[in-house]
Amino acid sequence: MDDPTSVRMGRRVVVLACVRTVLTFTLGFGLGVVIHLFVNLSTNLSHSNVPRNYKGNRRLEEQVNYTKQDEALQPEVLDVPEGYGYLWAKTKAALTHLYHHHPHYQWYMKADDDTFVIVENLRYFLRDLDPDLPLYYGAKFKMHVKQGYMSGGGGYVLSREAVKKFVTEALQLTDQAKCPTNTSRGSEDVQLGLCLESVGVAAGDSLDRAGKSRFFSNSPLSLFYHQPLGPDCCSRHLISFHDVSPRMMWTLEALLYRLHIHRDLQPPHLNTSTSPAPPPDSSTPPPRAPPAIFSLRT
Repeated sequence: MDDPTSVRMGRRVVVLACVRTVLTFTLGFGLGVVIHLFVNLSTNLSHSNVPRNYKGNRRLEEQVNYTKQDEALQPEVLDVPEGYGYLWAKTKAALTHLYHHHPHYQWYMKADDDTFVIVENLRYFLRDLDPDLPLYYGAKFKMHVKQGYMSGGGGYVLSREAVKKFVTEALQLTDQAKCPTNTSRGSEDVQLGLCLESVGVAAGDSLDRAGKSRFFSNSPLSLFYHQPLGPDCCSRHLISFHDVSPRMMWTLEALLYRLHIHRDLQPPHLNTSTSPAPPPDSSTPPPRAPPAIFSLRT
């Protein structure tokens, strides 16, 4: 396991990442795709929703944990004021740091410390997307930004090219209406959406073939697409939940990865609903390069 990198830039420090992964893994059975995934999660240690003994996502081959003081979560920090109002400052600092220090990944995913990500479904979604196109995906909201923007809570995934354009183009804009670079405050997901739109990064469509959401925020009524409530709310290949407590984190972990269903004893109609998704056909293009995930929460 790699040694953690500590970045300290002044007297005021804030956690950039709770989780960083440097790894290679296969995108599911029969997919024949390998992706390198970077996970970068930021948080505030005062939050009780950060499990101190959390050993990381077992679907990741190698993982280094980061935080401000805890020995179990070694630090990688940036000089950004603490507090919910500074999420936009954290986002700018985090993406800039990732671009300069971790440029070899294909995709970068931002998520909160109360976001639960199903890594297998994330890999499946990204398997044949091109990281060299300026794109980002997530729970799409329809307000404030013409093309819509991705909810921070549900997590959003930026391509390598999107991160590059944000750091090298958007943050250089002087028109604050296009990209509010001179402020540290404001809704980070809206601000990021404005900046990305201004430099030609498209807000992509992450709905599945049935028109259901893969990324799920805690505010479905304001999503870009209408979302029903109940069992039909979400895609069978759901990628993320938001507003998940530590207890629910472990519950989801157990239900998704430790509970085994004996399908030979199920009624036939249930066997269909629980069957795995078919692998992509032979026309699926080969992999191009890696994805990455990071999160910002006060």
